Amino acid sequence: AGTLTAGALADAAAAVDGRVVFASPAALRNVVATAAALTERQREALRRVRVLMSAGAPVPVGLLRKVQELVPSAVLHTPYGMTEVLPVADITLPEIEAAGPGNGVCVGKPVPGVEIALAPLDPEGRATGALTTEVGVTGEILVAADHRKQRYDRLWATERDSSRDPGHHRTGDVGHLDAEGRLWVEGQLVHVLSTAQGPLT
Repeated sequence: AGTLTAGALADAAAAVDGRVVFASPAALRNVVATAAALTERQREALRRVRVLMSAGAPVPVGLLRKVQELVPSAVLHTPYGMTEVLPVADITLPEIEAAGPGNGVCVGKPVPGVEIALAPLDPEGRATGALTTEVGVTGEILVAADHRKQRYDRLWATERDSSRDPGHHRTGDVGHLDAEGRLWVEGQLVHVLSTAQGPLT
């Protein structure tokens, strides 16, 4: 992923008159780093892109702004989800900028058909609380959607743990909802630390 060059991306877009690009943040970092070598023909191919999506890891705003310069006609999206249920939420660069800084990474509002709930963390950092959608409560992110996985094949313990709340998939990620209904991802449940001041994501 970190070897994709701006020229290779532009040539691929030109070859198929591509208007939609999906690339990982690592790939986009290298695209930006190699952009100085673009020819005018390659820059024109990138100017025709209308939608660019990047996911798989948090996408820094600074990187998105640099990518926007290369694809000025495109709307930049950073969808959130996982193999078991994708997409869960979506956000564009202007929406990320409007949200501003916060505790975690703002991944936007749930897409249509998706409901998000949180299992609040106890003082030890375990997601044991009753499911809630209360603003500002940090907990494990649970997703209800028709397009979530049916079950894990032969991973019985994983299936039991991820599906113990009927109709929901436990993601293993932790986060909170803000007053605008946006989801902020603060990290993973296995990385939560128990401190004297309470759980630290």
